[in-house]
Amino acid sequence: MFKKIFNWFFCKDKVLMLIIFAGIGIRIFYLSYTDYNIRSYDTDGHIEYIKYVVEKFQIPRGEQCWECHQMPLYYLLAGFFFKFFQVMGMTQLNFVLQSLSLALFIIFLFFGVKTLKLIIKEKRYLRLATLFLFFWPGSIINSIRISNDSLFYVLWAILFYFLIKWMQEGGRKNFYIASVVVLLSLFTKTSGLILVVLLAVALLLKVLLEMPKNRKYFSGIFSAVIAYRREFVVFFLVSVLGLSVISYKNFFYFEKEGELAQNRSFFSRTVKNDSLNDALRVGNNISNYIWFDIGMFNKKVFTSSWVDGGGRQFFWNYLLKTSLFGEFDTDHYDKKGSPWPWSAYLNGLALVLFFCVLFGVALLLLRNIFYLFKSDGGVLPLFILSSLFIPLAVLMFYRIKAPFACNNDFRFILPVIISLSFVYVEWLKMWDKKWILIKYLGISLAILMAFSSLLFFVSISGYFT
Repeated sequence: MFKKIFNWFFCKDKVLMLIIFAGIGIRIFYLSYTDYNIRSYDTDGHIEYIKYVVEKFQIPRGEQCWECHQMPLYYLLAGFFFKFFQVMGMTQLNFVLQSLSLALFIIFLFFGVKTLKLIIKEKRYLRLATLFLFFWPGSIINSIRISNDSLFYVLWAILFYFLIKWMQEGGRKNFYIASVVVLLSLFTKTSGLILVVLLAVALLLKVLLEMPKNRKYFSGIFSAVIAYRREFVVFFLVSVLGLSVISYKNFFYFEKEGELAQNRSFFSRTVKNDSLNDALRVGNNISNYIWFDIGMFNKKVFTSSWVDGGGRQFFWNYLLKTSLFGEFDTDHYDKKGSPWPWSAYLNGLALVLFFCVLFGVALLLLRNIFYLFKSDGGVLPLFILSSLFIPLAVLMFYRIKAPFACNNDFRFILPVIISLSFVYVEWLKMWDKKWILIKYLGISLAILMAFSSLLFFVSISGYFT
């Protein structure tokens, strides 16, 4: 195993290797000057949960602390490292937890590149997709946060890799590994339900792909379902077990000992939306979800979950902004209230890339959906698009159900960057034969984005001022 990892890091493609090491290096550099509670979310609540596990040797009830409603797997893992380094005499234990998040994020990136290698065969485009994945600003900011998101990202990337491999090569082993990963994701975060849906979509698309062409439609589907009966049984067992554990945690292990059961819905218990500050509430009309305010996006570089000026009222504005810098408005959060260097460049580049990806999604969908029942050519791209659409739909449902700005943050679906990287290079490939200038402009745009991101994180360090 270690030999494979070594060979992966020291591959023959020196440019790809440079991108990988530069991407890891900038995250280590970012960690070196970023305290645990800077540009983070509910960090003290996550640490309180970890300390409870370490000190009490048990999983807390949902109402025991602010984050105690979360599923426990990450906190058990973090608790082990916290206790180990505590026994070793380490005093900077929050730094240990940040380092654990970074280590998990590097594993996420590792599987992200492995997935891209499966679906992108051209060396030039693989490099570009890797550049997109490694240097998108939000990917760097989220890499050192103390949160159960860090383990969830890893599991998402592993699932995606093995599902792609299963759809390409077959082999029940790949599906079984993916199923175990889904189960672990449900023990990590309720958002693991997204991965349950992805597993189901992959299975259904595989059934359509393997459906005998010489039979009638329904008999063909029945025959394919029988052929994959083991996979359907495994999927059912994983779903039932995962949902049972989530239900137990939120209904029978929620109130503090001795307290009467509260009259709260499953949704409220799972996400604690009824405990959020009402100042975070945003509009919940159709215009809030379909409108993208370009003027507002350009006018203010950063956004905030507390004030309207940064675009928090609009789903797409807020999603794109938080994918870049999180939900922290410098006017209220950082020193002197002055914009960070290079942030305006990143903001403008992201806007252009956003519309390029939208165009790419539309063309990729149209190009592949017509071939779904004729050959296997359309199935894999459709699954990759599904891995983008499904998380977006879940996030939109989350905000509709609980219309608070913080429920619209890109960090909840950050692993879709892998899918977005693929979509972007597929869009560029469309210009290979005609309008080749557009292709080179697109490549230059991605390179400039990565370069600006690198300079942005160097400039905010304060080391060179």
